[in-house]
Amino acid sequence: MINHRYELDKICENGDYPNLRSVFFFTLKGVNHIGTIVSWHNKHQAEGIDETNFEVKIYKKNAGGEYSVDKAKTLDPVLSGTEDGVGDGTYKFNNAISVKKYMKERYG
Repeated sequence: MINHRYELDKICENGDYPNLRSVFFFTLKGVNHIGTIVSWHNKHQAEGIDETNFEVKIYKKNAGGEYSVDKAKTLDPVLSGTEDGVGDGTYKFNNAISVKKYMKERYG
């Protein structure tokens, strides 16, 4: 059991304040993971942009009981994406269920 605090990660502003949409837990190959889904809304009327950008980050528990960014999974290009302003559904990893399913299928 860990009896100290540590900073897991930082969420940056990316044109707008970040929205932490989901925090969820799952296990892959016996290792505990935490997943987060963050979004930023981008609207620029002059350029006709009205979209939401998404980023999924995955954290893996190490032998010492602390979590750190799982770079291999976090850098998976399908886990970052954009959906237009009408919620057209073009970005499919905007909820924990779809991310967990993908993680199990892709990383086992």
